[in-house]
Amino acid sequence: LAIGYTVYYYNKYIIRPDKSYLKTIAIDGVEPDEQTLANHLYPYTTEVYAVIRSDTDKNSMAYKIYEWLQTTTGKETIKNSGYIPVP
Repeated sequence: LAIGYTVYYYNKYIIRPDKSYLKTIAIDGVEPDEQTLANHLYPYTTEVYAVIRSDTDKNSMAYKIYEWLQTTTGKETIKNSGYIPVP
């Protein structure tokens, strides 16, 4: 028996299908799910950042991807890949 934590993405998509050994817990009555994590209602969340240097050429692929990640399509792609985009 052990207590640990993992990233919601790994729990949902990476860990083997038989999750009978894995339990998630509610904190103050709040279950961890996509909505409570995205809205920071579940207290144990963390951010994943996409950052670039301030002097990155605006025509570079890095800058274009950085900008695209903030678009509706970019956020949909993030969501479809299993991560939870910022609201």
